[in-house]
Amino acid sequence: MYFFKPISDEVRLSQIIFNKHKKTMKLILGSIFACLAAILQAAGFLPGIGFFLSPLATAPILLCSCFPFHLE
Repeated sequence: MYFFKPISDEVRLSQIIFNKHKKTMKLILGSIFACLAAILQAAGFLPGIGFFLSPLATAPILLCSCFPFHLE
């Protein structure tokens, strides 16, 4: 199954680097990703260009899901 495959080296490296940050930096990074997703989702109200920017709202959510956000 797909869920039992090991993750790639790039994702593992980014998780190791992310875990070296302090709790405050992890919360700030998570809030930046959330704000970016909200802004891109709200871009759908703009005629023309917003139609193409709105599907990009899932990109920060996908990036954020690669990082382990467990705060000790």
